[in-house]
Amino acid sequence: MKTLTAYDILNIDGAIYYVCNEFNALIKYENTDQHELVSDIPDEGIYAQALVSQIFCVDKRIILIPLNAKKIWIYHLEQKMWKGIEIENPDCDYKFLKAVKFENKIYLLPSRYRKIVVLDVVSNEIEYIDIRKGMDNKIGGVYFRNDIVIHGSIIYAAYCSGGYVFKFDMSNLKYEWIEIVPESDGFSGIAYAEDKFWLSARNDSRKIYVWDGNAICKEIIIESEKKAYSRGIYIIDKKIYVKKENKTLVIDINDLNKISERNVSYIYVKKTKEGEEYLTYDGEYICCLEEMTKSVKLVIEEKDREKFIKERITTRDAEYFMNRGIVQEKRDFDLSDFLILMS
Repeated sequence: MKTLTAYDILNIDGAIYYVCNEFNALIKYENTDQHELVSDIPDEGIYAQALVSQIFCVDKRIILIPLNAKKIWIYHLEQKMWKGIEIENPDCDYKFLKAVKFENKIYLLPSRYRKIVVLDVVSNEIEYIDIRKGMDNKIGGVYFRNDIVIHGSIIYAAYCSGGYVFKFDMSNLKYEWIEIVPESDGFSGIAYAEDKFWLSARNDSRKIYVWDGNAICKEIIIESEKKAYSRGIYIIDKKIYVKKENKTLVIDINDLNKISERNVSYIYVKKTKEGEEYLTYDGEYICCLEEMTKSVKLVIEEKDREKFIKERITTRDAEYFMNRGIVQEKRDFDLSDFLILMS
């Protein structure tokens, strides 16, 4: 078995769908030990990695938010057909780590991309919002990760490369950059609880910031370990989850000195109507319901992976594969990949 990872899991009628990060495949799992390789995304090399950051389902269509993919992709579940929506600057990598559906539109928040992209899920039309205006070259680098706060129509996103919070109203497309920590080198995420915003320092996992939404922002030291990279922050049921490289700190919001550790790093922790959902960087999806806890390992039979890849290599032009599948993706092939290519 080969372990896989993904940035998002989509639940549809008891089945889960995901796009794995290790190669180009949309995969389905449905209450069995079998992970079905549904399809590959068109116009991408079969070995392309980390193509998708988030997945939505709208009217029996799976909408894929591009991380490294060159288009916004829609997979029609009934017709089993793909539709690609072109966007500007398709070769940008790490385009979007987070998107939000509001009414009939999906708002794609940029990571290394330079604009918000708005997708109308009815017409499939897109528009762009350049959020650099008025900032006089004060912003650049990576914009946002995937931990954000949504209040009604308003998104709050923590800026990765400086001490700003980005406030964006989806109802009228107005935005503002709010500086809360001058001289900061950025945040990895933002959460909301107890009428306050909680932010994790991107390059110093010892620190979190508590912001009142106006002028007051307080720095809190949560541990004494050496400075390290932080992956973000979530708050569920009065528990603060601070995500580090290989573990997660769980902090009691009413007693910040009460800290426990979990030897796992989460991509996300979600509170849903049914319970809680966790997705780990190690490829495990955990769904905690009132009556049960469901755990799914993202894995695939090696023979199924090899067959899936080989079928698509043989249908692709050799020059395309050599130029894009190997060179541009800058991927190190293992022995099994080499044997598939040469067979």
